[in-house]
Amino acid sequence: MKLDTPYKKRPIRFLGSAEIKGWRLKVYGISAFNERPPEQMVDAAMNVASERLPTPAVKIGKAKDDKGVSDDRYGVAILIVHEGREGVFALVSWWVGENMLQHHVYFSSSDFPCSFEYISPSGIAACVWEMEVLAFERDAWVEHVLANPSGPNLEMYLTRQLNADV
Repeated sequence: MKLDTPYKKRPIRFLGSAEIKGWRLKVYGISAFNERPPEQMVDAAMNVASERLPTPAVKIGKAKDDKGVSDDRYGVAILIVHEGREGVFALVSWWVGENMLQHHVYFSSSDFPCSFEYISPSGIAACVWEMEVLAFERDAWVEHVLANPSGPNLEMYLTRQLNADV
């Protein structure tokens, strides 16, 4: 097997927090070319997140689907904007049923970097750089929500942020 392009570290940067439709988002940027993706790409991804995130942002109850999965949600989400070699990816994820991550992936070509198309039905999930963000967020969720001796603390979870070259 021969790789087209060898692995090269990319900057993962916490771009800030945002609020959309009652949701509190942790926004990350990854770029193959720069310190962070251009602002217009981030803005376009924010629009995608606004369309994808369900309302109401917080929904707590005892209802479960036919597979026994709760659709509880807590109004916190993760948005990853990744300017890659092949185009731009926007990943929108949020916690449901205490320990599950609802995850949706969008892509736009380099020619039209702000025109995202939904590609999750293809089975795609995340690349190695995006997985670093999701692993960090998983650990923060476990520490501050699931295994916190004082009980779930969404505020502490929301303050955790990743900034690394990976």
